[in-house]
Amino acid sequence: MTLTNLTQGTKYYFYVESTESGNTATDNNAGNYYTFKTTQDTTPPTITFTRATDVRNLTSASVDIVFITNEYAIGKVNYGTTDSYGSSETESNYNLNHLITLSGLTPGQNYHFQIQATDQNSNTASTADYTFTTLQPTDTTPPTISNLSCPVTTVTSSTAAISWTTNELANSLVDYGSTTGYGFTQGNSADSDTSHSVTLVGLSPSTSYYFQAKSQDAAGNMASSPCATAFTTSQAPEPPPEGDTTPPTIIFDSQTGITNITSSSAKISWTTDETSDSTIGYSTSQGVFTFEQGSASLVTSHSVTLTNLSQNSTYYFRIKSADQYGNLAIDDNAGNGYTFTTSSGADTVPPIISQVSSSISITQATITWTTDENASSLVDYGITTFYGSTSGNASERVTSHTVTLSGLTGQTKYYYRVRSNDANSN
Repeated sequence: MTLTNLTQGTKYYFYVESTESGNTATDNNAGNYYTFKTTQDTTPPTITFTRATDVRNLTSASVDIVFITNEYAIGKVNYGTTDSYGSSETESNYNLNHLITLSGLTPGQNYHFQIQATDQNSNTASTADYTFTTLQPTDTTPPTISNLSCPVTTVTSSTAAISWTTNELANSLVDYGSTTGYGFTQGNSADSDTSHSVTLVGLSPSTSYYFQAKSQDAAGNMASSPCATAFTTSQAPEPPPEGDTTPPTIIFDSQTGITNITSSSAKISWTTDETSDSTIGYSTSQGVFTFEQGSASLVTSHSVTLTNLSQNSTYYFRIKSADQYGNLAIDDNAGNGYTFTTSSGADTVPPIISQVSSSISITQATITWTTDENASSLVDYGITTFYGSTSGNASERVTSHTVTLSGLTGQTKYYYRVRSNDANSN
């Protein structure tokens, strides 16, 4: 006979009894009964967890921790800003597949965590210490523009220098035109600075222009600051007595004058029969030449390299050259513009890391370094060259990097390495 539904770790007393033809025989060990004790489960659950794939849905304020146990258990995650933890989240039911959400976290903060699982016999298993870093909150605040050079004081017959500052890194663009509707844009859309300067070129002499400064940060937030006061370019130099009212002659060959095309740039070259400035108006729409790049230098052999273009895109452009007397020549291919198409080659060049340094205290270390392009900031660290922990910000894009490692053990040697990925994951 097999006895079932017994309690683990419990001593049981029993006797045996048999009946035949109404006659019953009983053996109770002379009244002492026989005994046995059930065994006790002392084996904790096995936790299956992979750091690279089971830390999921990471945001600026929450994260999901996913793991599996080989028997029904109640899961628990201890977490905090050091490996002493201090906070925890615990499941209310026994499960084999576990998902625990940690919420109310601080943006941009490095957290330590440990998983525990307790089975129905109170056997508890614990993992090693792991870390994650919450994301920075989504930036929806545009830069603040200040110190705009309004009114403009640095003006010639064909140029005007516009300057301003922003309270965060941003690019440098100026919309300008003969009305407050503007119509043209010059500047550097890939710039990332707080001090901005754009020199408008290819302007007409004795002409009033309205303008606004624009700066867009890395999160795509755009700020604009219009100047209520128009500036007026100076009068062109007086022509010689015989008078010069003839614009330069632009000589451009569309077969040979468009060179060095990449995924983000193209070089346009032409000549003129007299010294004149160089301006290229361009856009991705036929007959529209809103954006401009160029030079105010008076030359006869001209070249302008258009930068910050979009890959695999067709651009339409026109050529403008004005001589020292303000006589302007425009070659726009009968209004249609000339064309080129950028390549689709992706950026495969990783950032260059330099100037790595550290500042160390008893329980933390601050690691700094620079990169030659905007990139993320990550530090892998641990007590062996296998590291094991990571801190930093994978989503930011900066050239000056700072990561503070906290919760370190005093008088302990740590190994570390810095990592930076650009926007193309190099």
